Amino acid sequence: MKSLALWKLQPWAPGKRVLSNILLANQSNKNGGLYANLCDCFVGTSFLKANFSQFCGDLDSINKLQKNTLAGLLGIEVTAIGQDSICGKMPIDQRTIQPFGILHGGASIVLAESLGSIASYLLVKDIEGVRTAGIEVSGSHLRAVSSGCVYGLCKPAYIGRTLHFWQIDIRDDDDRLCCTAKLTVSISLPAGSG
Repeated sequence: MKSLALWKLQPWAPGKRVLSNILLANQSNKNGGLYANLCDCFVGTSFLKANFSQFCGDLDSINKLQKNTLAGLLGIEVTAIGQDSICGKMPIDQRTIQPFGILHGGASIVLAESLGSIASYLLVKDIEGVRTAGIEVSGSHLRAVSSGCVYGLCKPAYIGRTLHFWQIDIRDDDDRLCCTAKLTVSISLPAGSG
């Protein structure tokens, strides 16, 4: 397997180079290219209070939560949970393209919001009565993609008691940035939790 360094300069670590590795397996997609196996895409040390390391082996449970949801209908699946990141992929097919045959921007935003919402849920799921809800999402679409899959890497920009801010970069099979998104998630704490 070949290791490819991605996202070398993180926006929340100005002037500090942070490498995230993605393993590329020699599995062919329908274009004969490399298939990104997002198995190892986390930064070595936790930057903020986000720490997902306890969930690393629980991908099946997380993906089962997506069944019969918009994310499930679009084929979105979480592929890796790192110490401070969540990775996922989405196929580019009849469910996710626009009439011109390229990835629909709304589908990219669904991938981004799905990854960020899952990340927030994992951080607060053990607090009895807590609820999470995305309250703002925005994205910039930088490159058209017409085949294969896209891969999202969700990392925290800020983790507060009642608000989480996430940065999600979405890349294509050739590791080209095609969308960058920001998500704000509201954390509703139960009454009396301070």
